[in-house]
Amino acid sequence: MIYDDGTHEVLFYKDARRVARTKDVDLVQVGMEGEIPVVKCFDWNKHVVTQKRNAKQRKKEKEAMGVASTNKVEKEVRLSMRISEHDLQNKLSQIERFLLKAHRVKVTLTGKMTEDQGDGFFLIQHIIKQLEEVADAEPPKKQANNRIIVHVTPNKQAMKTYRESVQQAARKAAA
Repeated sequence: MIYDDGTHEVLFYKDARRVARTKDVDLVQVGMEGEIPVVKCFDWNKHVVTQKRNAKQRKKEKEAMGVASTNKVEKEVRLSMRISEHDLQNKLSQIERFLLKAHRVKVTLTGKMTEDQGDGFFLIQHIIKQLEEVADAEPPKKQANNRIIVHVTPNKQAMKTYRESVQQAARKAAA
């Protein structure tokens, strides 16, 4: 049996239950080493509350840093070769929102392209140029089935500036 303060001793199960009842704590099995079960004597409800509080605090710290989650999610935005300028601007703002939430974005350009693929690569280069303030882009990859794919990741400096502006806005709203 292991106590709250870290001390331990070997007891029969009945004696361990009696000790736990007298101290008004729970007896929790933490391991099964051979034939002898290892139990710990502590307040289970206090443990659960502490775990929830720590998880909430970690989540709050991550949100303050601007990180969306522990597992980075890759978002995908699909574009057609025949996209209009207005629709392209909407897609660009959507990509910026994803990037500012610290997501990696996969931009896929589809459509019938000419043999030299000049139009498709021109459009991808235009998108990369529009996003260069908030993102770093990998070189575009030509895929089969008339697709061009480029992966865009958040720019660390842009993320820092964005977090500062959000914090300033929150301070102004609180004042």
